Amino acid sequence: MNNDTCIGTTEVPRQFSLSQCQLDWLDSFTYHQPTEEQIERISRVRTTLRTAASVMFEVVPDGPDQIVVVRLLHEAMMNANKAIVCEKP
Repeated sequence: MNNDTCIGTTEVPRQFSLSQCQLDWLDSFTYHQPTEEQIERISRVRTTLRTAASVMFEVVPDGPDQIVVVRLLHEAMMNANKAIVCEKP
């Protein structure tokens, strides 16, 4: 990275004057290779939320509310994955 770019893993010319928050958002569009330990944690989250989704399909009547519930579980899984892989020490 040279002096014409902002700090972070995503290079953006300084002329754009992005905040650190904006740089963090851009970084979220970058692939982050998980470690073996993180893969195990992601798998636990995925298994747990898949079970929850299966329960929702069984107990929540078919319709738009059921789909919203399952989509929110999917969103929770994706956000958990991001949090696990992008955790800051």
